Amino acid sequence: MKTFKFIASTLMAFGYVGAISAGFADAQIHGNFNRSTGFYTEANAKVLQRPGGGSLFTVAEDAITQQPLLTSSDVMDLGGGAGVEARIGWRNRVGGHWEFRTSLGKIENNKSNIEAPSLGGVTSPFFVPPAPGEIVTVDSVSYDYSSEFYSIELTRRYNKSPGFTWFWGPRFISLKEEFNFGTFSDFGLAAVTTNNQFKTSNSLIGGQVGFDITLPVGQNFICTGFVRTGAYGNPVVAKSKLTTFGPIGPQGDQATIKQEKGIGSFVGEVGGTLYYQIVPNVCSSFVGYEATWIDGVALAPTQALSVGETEPVTNNTPFWHAINFGLRFSY
Repeated sequence: MKTFKFIASTLMAFGYVGAISAGFADAQIHGNFNRSTGFYTEANAKVLQRPGGGSLFTVAEDAITQQPLLTSSDVMDLGGGAGVEARIGWRNRVGGHWEFRTSLGKIENNKSNIEAPSLGGVTSPFFVPPAPGEIVTVDSVSYDYSSEFYSIELTRRYNKSPGFTWFWGPRFISLKEEFNFGTFSDFGLAAVTTNNQFKTSNSLIGGQVGFDITLPVGQNFICTGFVRTGAYGNPVVAKSKLTTFGPIGPQGDQATIKQEKGIGSFVGEVGGTLYYQIVPNVCSSFVGYEATWIDGVALAPTQALSVGETEPVTNNTPFWHAINFGLRFSY
């Protein structure tokens, strides 16, 4: 809810700025709705949202009442984040149209000190008991989860007909995640904490193809929509490490466990943008929406919540969407 309030406030502020900018452009002669075919630059900010998904199961519960205190959905729901994107387009000497695009973003989910309402301790199906039938309890558990992505691409664009453009080209996408799950136990004379750290790295290398459609929708307003799909090779690396902290500092540090796997991944994107020409064919402001799916990647919490796996778990399909806003300059 807080994320969507932030999105609404951001869009209102952007609209206010756009209205002021339009006032300064009143003296300009209205141009046509054809977007520039020469050199252009575009920069935008993103308000990101990544909901959870997958099967629902309990990660931590009240040891007495068995009330779920933390579920897999709580962990996987990253909530909101922020990102940026930049584009540069140009024509070469023989009339070929090219575009360079890069983007990055980060989404985080931080929560700590999850305690049992009954004060009877917190337990988890992932705690290994010292003996069959026994229940391991701790005073509280905590976790934090972050996901970062980076994308860079070069596309060749071909205008098939007025307002309809095909594009294709190479692309690289990096998706890195970190998930930390900790416990705290106070034994009176001493307190013990543990931290289970899981890291994953996905490096998608391949190509994409897509198209966009551009239509005038009013005086100095232009609407665009796009679809992109791509296939990629993805060398995956997953790392895990358990550290125990006692009264005198770290105790029993375990060596980092590293797993590797090569898979194929798929990326799909759809979205649309509404441009307002502040100075026709020169400067435009815009606001838009886009949705992204990535199939076949390793997510950090999935490694933590999968027991007995000998290689990275990659049967994940994360989804996120974004509100975009920014400026475009044509030359």
